[in-house]
Amino acid sequence: MHFVFNRTLLSLSALALAVVIAGTFAATSSRAQPAGSTEQRLAALEERMTALTQQVQAGQVAAVISAVQVVDGAGLHAMEDALKAGDLKAGYLGAARRTRLTVAATTWPAELQAGARDLAHDLENLQRALEIEDVTAAAEAATAAHDSGHDLSSAVYTWLAKEAGTTPNLRNAPATAGGH
Repeated sequence: MHFVFNRTLLSLSALALAVVIAGTFAATSSRAQPAGSTEQRLAALEERMTALTQQVQAGQVAAVISAVQVVDGAGLHAMEDALKAGDLKAGYLGAARRTRLTVAATTWPAELQAGARDLAHDLENLQRALEIEDVTAAAEAATAAHDSGHDLSSAVYTWLAKEAGTTPNLRNAPATAGGH
């Protein structure tokens, strides 16, 4: 009986709380809102959304910069040359794996996704060949990875320049005032 009483009391308490909340909500809803309050709340929400969007974009730029540094620093050119000469060095497998995983784990902007997918595929082929120490297959895969790495790197620098409102190549660009 004691358990039933507590359960009933709990149900009645919950019901009373629900009635109070509903009454408060109804009273609040029926009050006239000050002029402009909806617009002010929408403006504040838009400001927050803009700030969040800028943070997401900054995070994506940082991720792409980090990934392209790994790609550019992987030594794919030297790896290709050495493997074509029949020289399989100890660090090649780690470099291929690290670069493949970095490219695969990065959230790329839409404009860069196809190039990243191509490079990840070529790096997977390179890693597989290196894991079984097939120098001929590794040399072919290194050539493909080197080429797709250049393609992605070039596309990244073009994308970064667009994000920064500048040009990736300065050879024919006008000098900017206040530059260093």
